[in-house]
Amino acid sequence: MAVKIERRNEPTGEQLAASVILTGASALRMMRAERRQMGYISWKDLNLDEERRVLRTSSPSTEDIYLPDLVRIGAKSGEVQEDLCLLVGSAAQRRRMPGVGWSVCSRLPAGSILEVEPGVYSLSPEALCVAVAREVGCI
Repeated sequence: MAVKIERRNEPTGEQLAASVILTGASALRMMRAERRQMGYISWKDLNLDEERRVLRTSSPSTEDIYLPDLVRIGAKSGEVQEDLCLLVGSAAQRRRMPGVGWSVCSRLPAGSILEVEPGVYSLSPEALCVAVAREVGCI
C-alpha cells in the first residue's frame, strides 16, 4: 500500500504563531553561518502574500524566541552578549524585551523576506543591505 504525503498549502496552527524576522547584525551573522555551512543561502523564498502575513504577525514575545535554536542557526552567539535584532511591521508590534533591538518597517518590496525555518525569517541579503544602510551613517 502506497502512502501519499502532500504538502499543506494552508498555514498550520504553529505557523500562525508570531513570526520572528531577523535583521541587522543578527541576520548578517546568520547569513555568514549559512554560507560557511552550506556554501550558499538555502532559505525559502516567500510569495508576496506570505511576506505580508509574516510581517503582519511579527510581534514575538519571549515565549516565541527559543535562543538555543537561534544559536544553532547562527543568528545569536552562545558566547558573546549581543542584542538580537528583530523586524516588525509597526511600532505597536514592538515589545519590551531585554536583549532585543527592534526595527520597524511597514512595507517591503517583494522578495525581501526569506524563510529560514518554520517561524523564523530573515531579510534577504539585498533587503538587509538597504536596512543597514539606513541605520549606519556616512563616516
